[in-house]
Amino acid sequence: MLSENYYTIVQDGKPSDDVEKNFYGKIDNYIGDVFPQIINLVRQNRAPNITGNTLEGVRSTIFELTKRTPVFTKEHDDVEIGREIVEGTLAEIEGKPKYDAERAVLVGELKNVSKLKQHGRDIRVRSVLQPSEKIDAAMKDFRLRFAVSRGKHSFILTSLVVYRIGNGGVNGFANPDFEMWLPIAPDIALILLRDPEDRFPLVYELDRDKVREINEFAVRQSDQIVSHSRALLESLIA
Repeated sequence: MLSENYYTIVQDGKPSDDVEKNFYGKIDNYIGDVFPQIINLVRQNRAPNITGNTLEGVRSTIFELTKRTPVFTKEHDDVEIGREIVEGTLAEIEGKPKYDAERAVLVGELKNVSKLKQHGRDIRVRSVLQPSEKIDAAMKDFRLRFAVSRGKHSFILTSLVVYRIGNGGVNGFANPDFEMWLPIAPDIALILLRDPEDRFPLVYELDRDKVREINEFAVRQSDQIVSHSRALLESLIA
């Protein structure tokens, strides 16, 4: 679960919700518009024909959602990041009288945990949103597929949001077998994978064991899990 102000940045010296409104807000609107259409088509046994700008939008959305979770940055502590930034700035202005006023402010901030957290959060959020030409280029190699559970077996939802699966290798772009799975309904998941020879069908029906495998992977990687089935959750955490 995201904490309050998780994406708050500092603009003009003041806390701002610009990222939540104008970045993730647009992603939420896109999801609300496009994903229900995909779900309806798949449930009608129709293969969604997603190409061009729509395909680019879905790929970009899935990638951004991999980062929209505390799990992605769980090794980074906002307070410690802020402390490092403030201490680094103090070191840079050490022995420079013209920065005496700024130095006094920074020394005070070192004793203020809330202020350190604000600085650290600002750095964390901006770094996560930083675009990467290398990543953008790599994403163009990924094909979109749709995984469907036609039986009673369903995907859980987790704090991980998108599951980065290495299939025996590293969970990253360097691995040619790397996949990203995003459950969008209890019975449907979107998959991004490299498939230059089109070996995998556009809509792939999953058996019980595969759904279970994906759910177990998600449980191992996540902090929180949720499902419409209490029995399913209990079986996964037993």
